[in-house]
Amino acid sequence: MIETAAHRPIEAKVPSHGVSVLESHHARDFQMEMARHDFFQLLYVLRGRGTLHCQTRDFTLERADVALLPIGAAHGVEDSKEAPLSIYAVNLAPHFLSGDLANFAEKPRRLRHDSLQSALPDILRRLLLEQTLQKAGFEAMMSGLAQQLLVSLLRAQNSPIPAPETSVLSSKTRLYSYLQELERSFYRAETIDSAALKLGLSRRRFTALFREVAGTSWLSHLRRLRVQHAKLLLQNSNRTVLAIAFECGFEDVSSFYRAFKSETGQSPDGWRKSHG
Repeated sequence: MIETAAHRPIEAKVPSHGVSVLESHHARDFQMEMARHDFFQLLYVLRGRGTLHCQTRDFTLERADVALLPIGAAHGVEDSKEAPLSIYAVNLAPHFLSGDLANFAEKPRRLRHDSLQSALPDILRRLLLEQTLQKAGFEAMMSGLAQQLLVSLLRAQNSPIPAPETSVLSSKTRLYSYLQELERSFYRAETIDSAALKLGLSRRRFTALFREVAGTSWLSHLRRLRVQHAKLLLQNSNRTVLAIAFECGFEDVSSFYRAFKSETGQSPDGWRKSHG
């Protein structure tokens, strides 16, 4: 259930497969009493500022911060009056925490780490995509993504992310595979240079080969995929434009508006009204 400009906390629940994601955009008068959950909760700050009050200490919260709340930890959120928080919460059943993860998740934490700036939003967007579309096997996919999310947080503390190995397949074959992957990962924070590097190609070669295979530029293709999913969310959900921009891979609302209008000739709000 998604509620915009919430004045009180939205009730968080964990389904049978053990993973759920909710979004909460706080109104200026948002109030929350100290609460406890019988599941593990990860908070990702999309926008705003505030303070996370825990039983043992307080943490300031800002954009892109990650907060971890152990099972049963007493906690509450206090917003800045000037910039109320917009937060995504990932709720995980206790069975996800075992071994090193159990130790890592035994006390409240706030994480600020460079390697999380792209890795975590990408996994979160994929979780949201699976939860929204609910294609066959989405429960298993969300469970796997939840494990990946937890391990990424654990490893971010002391381990760099290894670079992927370059395939020995032909350039064109690798590009066809990349196009298929892009259909499922269009929300990732990727540049044309990083895409070319992934395929072991120079930027110039990647650009020419992409246009040859896809019939358009990399940026135009990526923008079309993102706007296509945005239209689905605008028509079939009551998500805010801010949330949809994030889920589709846009770093800010203004770039989302420009891309959407370039593709459709309308603003996201206008398109939603005419296709609702």
